[in-house]
Amino acid sequence: MVVLLVSDGSGDPVASAPVAVHQTVNAAAMACPARGRCPVSPVLASSVTAAVSDANGLVSVVPMQLAGVGEGTNVAVATGTEGFASLSLRQGP
Repeated sequence: MVVLLVSDGSGDPVASAPVAVHQTVNAAAMACPARGRCPVSPVLASSVTAAVSDANGLVSVVPMQLAGVGEGTNVAVATGTEGFASLSLRQGP
């Protein structure tokens, strides 16, 4: 689980802020050929969900993961006009 804090310009927590959570799960990177471009990892799953920050300005996000598959999960979270965070998580088979 990933816990994020929604805060205002002064750093104070913002309660009840709407938050958009975008996630994609890509297959683990494949080996690059000796010549040419590296193959693009296929998207295995994706989701878009909405959340609301709690009384302390916190939002909990459960990253999507697929059991038994080498993959990378990309999470992007946005709120308001300037609030944005992203992260990538890797998991082996």
